[in-house]
Amino acid sequence: MENEKQIVEFFLKSQVPAQKNQKVMAINRRTGKPFPMTSKSVAKWKSDANDLLDLLEIKEIVGPVEISLNFVHKDKRKRDIDNEVSTVLDLLKNRKIIEDDNCFVLKKIVAQFDGVSKENPGVYVKIAQI
Repeated sequence: MENEKQIVEFFLKSQVPAQKNQKVMAINRRTGKPFPMTSKSVAKWKSDANDLLDLLEIKEIVGPVEISLNFVHKDKRKRDIDNEVSTVLDLLKNRKIIEDDNCFVLKKIVAQFDGVSKENPGVYVKIAQI
């Protein structure tokens, strides 16, 4: 009998930030040299997302996967969906929900804008083992 392929679905509530556009410069106290640092808003989003993922107890999906991301924005401001995708993929990789986001693991990704909701912005995530 063939093994069941894993499918995981969840919703990360809150506007997904574009971490590429949210870097701030900080100064290393020891060396005095500047370095790029993730902004507080991105760090807060990641912390909140990690708290939710802790509750869901999602185990790592091993092997190749395909991912669908459906974004709901909090307002009508134009955003680059590819930057939001990067934020979510980094979270999934760092959380060890997927092994990596390279082309040998992440075989297919679909990202879609699903409209605006002031009350319920966020991203619906579906990960399927293939």
